[in-house]
Amino acid sequence: MKTWIRILSLAFLAAAAFASCASNPAPASGVLDTRGWELLGRRQVNFSADHDALTVTAAKGAFSRLMIVVRDRALEMYDLKVVFSNGEIYPPPSRLVFGRDTRSRTIDLPGRKRVIRRIDFAYRSLGSGLDRADVEVWGK
Repeated sequence: MKTWIRILSLAFLAAAAFASCASNPAPASGVLDTRGWELLGRRQVNFSADHDALTVTAAKGAFSRLMIVVRDRALEMYDLKVVFSNGEIYPPPSRLVFGRDTRSRTIDLPGRKRVIRRIDFAYRSLGSGLDRADVEVWGK
């Protein structure tokens, strides 16, 4: 009798797990999950320069969190600076190392939601070759 109860319990848990996955599918392998985030901008970095800036328009809205996605190439990002619409600069205290097709942790911005004017960053290639990396910044 206990064996049947255990089997039925496991079957019920498996069915519940399957239903949960079917209603909220995971992103495909190799695809970074950006659901719920808004793309603020994208920049293709070529490693002949070591810094870049991403302009964000006020039309994008106000944000309290950022996430950085790097596609196609590994890189190290440092000296990240977020410039708000009022000219205030926030330098998140981090040095970010990205593998190919990876994302940063969530970067919380100080205060309430604010409009971002620009995001400045410096970077260097990790590896050899002349391939370019795509850097995307997402906001929430």
